[in-house]
Amino acid sequence: MPNDFADDAPDDLCRVMQEETVEAERPPDVEHMRDSYLCAVEDGRPIQDC
Repeated sequence: MPNDFADDAPDDLCRVMQEETVEAERPPDVEHMRDSYLCAVEDGRPIQDC
């Protein structure tokens, strides 16, 4: 089996794996909570149209 694919694959694969790991380790609702907060309060005023 030709091995030229394996020469440049590990870096990309590693990078993707790391990004997925970081994504997975972040508490899932932090983004949602922050979005909801930003949605509800902007410049000190409540926003109704979320």
